[in-house]
Amino acid sequence: MLRLSEEDREMEFLENQIFNATTTLAQRNCLLHLYHRQQRHQNKYNHRCWSSSSSSSSTSSSASFNDECIPSTDASSSSPSFLLWEKFQALELCDANGADLCLPFPYHSSHARRIPAPVFDASLAFALALSYNEDHQLNVMSRVSKYNQLNGIDVVDGDGEDSFILQGSDLHLHYVANANPGGMCFAAPILDRQESKCLANLRGCIYFVAKNQQGCRFLQRKFDERRAEDIEMIFEELVGHIAELMVNPFANYLMQKLFDVCTEDQRRRVVRMLTAHPFQLVRLSLNNHGTRAVQRLVETLTTHQQIQAVVDVLRPGYRILIKDLNGHHVILRCLQCLAIDYNKHIFAAAADHCVEIASDQHGCCVLQRCLLYSDGRYQANLIMQIVDNGFHLAQHPFGNYAVQFVMDMKNPVADRKLMNRFNGNYVHLSTNKFGSNVVEKCLKMWEDARDSIILELLSASHFDILLQDQYGNYVIQSALVNSKGCVHNTLIEAIRPYEPVLRTNPYCKKIFSRPCFKR
Repeated sequence: MLRLSEEDREMEFLENQIFNATTTLAQRNCLLHLYHRQQRHQNKYNHRCWSSSSSSSSTSSSASFNDECIPSTDASSSSPSFLLWEKFQALELCDANGADLCLPFPYHSSHARRIPAPVFDASLAFALALSYNEDHQLNVMSRVSKYNQLNGIDVVDGDGEDSFILQGSDLHLHYVANANPGGMCFAAPILDRQESKCLANLRGCIYFVAKNQQGCRFLQRKFDERRAEDIEMIFEELVGHIAELMVNPFANYLMQKLFDVCTEDQRRRVVRMLTAHPFQLVRLSLNNHGTRAVQRLVETLTTHQQIQAVVDVLRPGYRILIKDLNGHHVILRCLQCLAIDYNKHIFAAAADHCVEIASDQHGCCVLQRCLLYSDGRYQANLIMQIVDNGFHLAQHPFGNYAVQFVMDMKNPVADRKLMNRFNGNYVHLSTNKFGSNVVEKCLKMWEDARDSIILELLSASHFDILLQDQYGNYVIQSALVNSKGCVHNTLIEAIRPYEPVLRTNPYCKKIFSRPCFKR
């Protein structure tokens, strides 16, 4: 008498349902999934030995559902693996090698990430080829694409990265891949790698291939070959997805190369696509992948119409972009690659929000480049905005760099106005971490004002505190280096009385170690 456990009864029930004449193909595949999952839970793909009380000393030959073998073809086998295999052949669901099973539709590629399966399950064997090897993904897509041309199988985007759904009538496995009787998973259907070398085999699937790391590299190599027909084919399949692909971790590199190799007409279509929606290009510029693609786009613009269209859609977002980690790189690229007239609105935005931008880590960099790339009234306006707020900015962690940049420009008008802003405030600035850097710059750059600055420092009510200040002591050292003549001697004599007390002070050591204080 045959003894069946509760698990065996469940397996038997599933088997009966699988081979029920009223079960549809789609239902049968679902039941197979349940069957495999239950079997894996029960014995980790090891064969189940069905023992009979009348033959307790004999052991039936069996085959396991594992990565290494397929069900035994020994006719004497009575294992459930072989029995199930025989039934499959009887129903003409597969041939002896399991190569002709049909895929249920719609079929989602992510199934393979959830459900391992024996080799005779063609739908899952097909999926495994997509999941375990990215090269296989490319090749399988190639075969599916070729079959599409004859049978109308549709490939649509899935709900995850490198995921897709096949829709249409039944697709036979041998149209997709050569079945591998040796197993599945890493040994899943062996595909002809030569197929992927022909771009035509990927027709209809290039959008999906572009989002795959290996597929993206393959397409980039096609661009490197500079064959007009290949570029045209890739472009036509991707042009409707340009914005999406520009922010993809892999495809953004393909988009950058596409902007390099496309024709003027194609570039015009790209620009029209990206500028059709307000703020779309701004959104792409704020993305850590999209910013690279937008920068390359700016670099490759060739006509006035293209440049003006891009500038017009970026303009409302200038203030945001200038201060953004990713977006400010796009602004810098515009400053580098476009003529001053196209960048005038960037200069205007920087001047209108000067303090806000100069006080930002990324905005400060952009502001300095605006000063560098502008000229005439645009540059003069920027300089005056910085100078008017010079005292405030000089004390700011980032703003002080903008002030020093203006000083490096050696603009006489700007220098005089900055002197007026700083007069009477040099002691205060000298004790500020960032302002002290500006005062040192003043002592170095402004030869005409140097003596008056030093005399103002000497007139401090508590000069000894300035000497001991963690920032002020650097200003005094700079004054000793840059001063000359009477003012230099006056400074030395003002410092000398404090030597006995302050020589050992950690902030004064460098002051008193100078040659002028050595006896």
